[in-house]
Amino acid sequence: MSKFKIAFLVMTLAVAGLCVSQASAMGLFVTNDNGDAVISADTTVDGSAYLAGKSVLVEGTVKGDLFCAGNDLIVNGTVEGDVLCAGQNVTLGGMVMGDVRLAGSNVTLKGTVQGSATVAGSVVNVSKGAVVGGDLTGGAATLIIDGTIGRDMLAGTDGTTIGGTIGRDVSASIGSLTFTSGAKIGGNLTYDSTAQSNVPAGVVAGETKFNKVQNNGAGSVNPFVAFLSLLASMIVLALLVTLVIPKYVHGAAAVSFKTVLIALLAGFASVVLVPMLAFVLIATVVGIPAGLLLLAAWMVYLALSGAFFSYYLGMTILKKRATNALLVAAVGALALGIVLAIPILNVLGFIAMIVVGTGLQVIHLQHQFGKKPYTIS
Repeated sequence: MSKFKIAFLVMTLAVAGLCVSQASAMGLFVTNDNGDAVISADTTVDGSAYLAGKSVLVEGTVKGDLFCAGNDLIVNGTVEGDVLCAGQNVTLGGMVMGDVRLAGSNVTLKGTVQGSATVAGSVVNVSKGAVVGGDLTGGAATLIIDGTIGRDMLAGTDGTTIGGTIGRDVSASIGSLTFTSGAKIGGNLTYDSTAQSNVPAGVVAGETKFNKVQNNGAGSVNPFVAFLSLLASMIVLALLVTLVIPKYVHGAAAVSFKTVLIALLAGFASVVLVPMLAFVLIATVVGIPAGLLLLAAWMVYLALSGAFFSYYLGMTILKKRATNALLVAAVGALALGIVLAIPILNVLGFIAMIVVGTGLQVIHLQHQFGKKPYTIS
């Protein structure tokens, strides 16, 4: 095993060990043998909590902020700070004293949020009995409001159904707007749509303003134009990065399939562990500068992953027939753009782009150590 591989393995284990060792002190929780992360009802976390796993369940109390990610996320306990969570199914049924920011395929609010809520998902449901003390800002295919919003609501949806109470103004860009029994808007209603909705008398306390949007107007998006924009963006990014650091990109991507498998593992470890380490550093207060710098570097690596993965695809497609780095980058970006435009396949392509593209950058750092760049004599 090369010195770099040993170093990378040691670094990975060290990061994981650091994260686990800081668990009780920093409120960081790791998954159990089943891949689940749990804060039981009899547990109090004296600080912020960071949870990730196939499923996340919070029944206890978190005295700081809650950060979580996974497939199924359920927060039924009390969080004295803010909540920032993303997953497939996200359900908040407890008490949050700060603000919440939730993203997922299905997002459901059942509990009480004393601050404001920012939500994004395919289906977002503010259930009957749920309370958001501040504002609700949301983006969804389907938005259902059966609970109570204390102040304003700002939303962009395909379809919105309001059956609850909104304390002040509603501003929305929607495909359709429906009201059910019990709907109340304490301020003004302003909405943009292709068709005017039926607003029952007495629902809106203030004024109702409808702005008609044309189906084929400037606001509509042509799928073919969107596809071309995606291709153009992928190609421009790949060409720009290759133009600036051609030898580095070529060196990172001109690798064997076996190395790509190592890049897959390295990329996965980097994507998952680096932000965890950054949060641990930030939580120590004295490590805030290092944590922020680590997060910044992590985001740069993710942003550049598409360019490195595109170049690798170009090398694979053209094999050794092309000698122009820009041509290789353009061909790879074109192929990646087509993959990202195909439903279902685009999800796998995006994951491969992020993980492998990041991994290629990480493992190429071995050249920085192997060539002893710090030798001055």
